[in-house]
Amino acid sequence: MAEPLKIESNDGFLHLEDLPHNCIFNKVVTGCGGTTVVLQNAEDYVIAVPTTELIINKTDITQAGISRFTYSGIRPFGLFGEFDDVTERRLKEYLNSSGTKKIMCTYDKVPRLMEYITPSNNELLVDEYQCLLKAYSYRQKAIDGVLDNFRAFKSFCFMSATPISPDFVPDCLKDVPVKEAVWGHNTETLKVTLLRTNKPYTMAANIINEYKN
Repeated sequence: MAEPLKIESNDGFLHLEDLPHNCIFNKVVTGCGGTTVVLQNAEDYVIAVPTTELIINKTDITQAGISRFTYSGIRPFGLFGEFDDVTERRLKEYLNSSGTKKIMCTYDKVPRLMEYITPSNNELLVDEYQCLLKAYSYRQKAIDGVLDNFRAFKSFCFMSATPISPDFVPDCLKDVPVKEAVWGHNTETLKVTLLRTNKPYTMAANIINEYKN
């Protein structure tokens, strides 16, 4: 049974100082700014995501380095792709600079990143938590890098708007409490419907055209 977390919001966005700690957080609503909450607060954070595209979207960089975007004056560091000498140098320079540290990395980079930071001084957000199960069959090493190390951090939060069914939660997360956002009546929640087709592009085009019409 999930513990309800009442969300006070008039615009569909999370207005929190921080995400809940040491839990699986069902934010219920997609695009509500959960990642932005941790990017702009005053805590040192590692934000682990499943794809490079999510990092580029939040940092506006095309290779590992300091973000072109700022969040409350903080520039995050994007860590993805090949971990070469240049990436290592950039990361060390960032960690040695002053100010709050926000590092966005792909799941597979978590163990390597831990060689350069003190995990117990950093909060951990595992974003798009549902991808852990979906990707495990072909990205086992990357997923294990998260599941084997999340408890080493100061705190952790596995966040998703479409969380994994309790029947399929990994054993290492069975004892982790679940918190579920309870939004006000003005917020529209997303209902996901699964459709089966052998022509996904055609179906997607038809859905888009129906929406436009």
